[in-house]
Amino acid sequence: MAFLNRLEEEGIKVTAVATASAFNDLFATINNWIHAPGPNAAVWLPAIISNQIFANSRYYNIPDLPGQAIRPQYLAAARRFADFEIDYGELSKIIPTKVSDFLTPEFIAMSSLGKGSYWERVQANQVYRWRSVTPLRSYYGAMDEATPPYVAQLPVGWQKVMNGATTSAVPTGAHADHRKTFFGMVFESKPWFDSLLRR
Repeated sequence: MAFLNRLEEEGIKVTAVATASAFNDLFATINNWIHAPGPNAAVWLPAIISNQIFANSRYYNIPDLPGQAIRPQYLAAARRFADFEIDYGELSKIIPTKVSDFLTPEFIAMSSLGKGSYWERVQANQVYRWRSVTPLRSYYGAMDEATPPYVAQLPVGWQKVMNGATTSAVPTGAHADHRKTFFGMVFESKPWFDSLLRR
C-alpha cells in the first residue's frame, strides 16, 4: 500500500493491486494485539512488538523507550534478542505469549489515547488514507493470527468516503490464517489480473 501510494504520487499508472493480510494501520494493529487479541493470536507477537520498540528507540534516538515500554523482568532478554545475541527459541522461554503481559501498564494506558511521541509516530504509520485511483482487492483471513481482519478491510470504507477507486475486501475463508490468506490472494488474484490484461 505504501508503494502504491508512492507510485500514484509520482503519476505512475497502476492497473490494479491485490494485498493479503495488509497491515494498513499500525496503530490499530498494535492496539488490537494489546486490548483485543483473537483466540488464535500468534504467540510471537510480543517478539514482534519488542523489535519494533527497539527499532524506534534506535532510529529516533530515544534510548529510554524500551525501558518505558517493556516490563522490567523481560527487558534484558528483549534487548539481547534485538541485538541478535539470542534467537526466538530462547526468547520465547522467557517472555509471555500475550502482548498485554509483556508491556508495562503505563505504556498500555498511553496506547489507548495515542499519546506520547512513540504512539503518535505509530499513528502516522497508516497506508490507506488517501484518495486512490487504482482498483484494489484487499484479501483477509477470518483466522489471521497477526492482522486483524478489520485492519485489512480499512481501505474499502476509506475509498467509499473519498469516492476513490473501486476497492473491495475479499475473504479467503473461515479458517484462513496469515499464511493461507497469502496463498488465497495469489490463487484468486491471478485470474483477475489476467482479465485486466485482456481488455
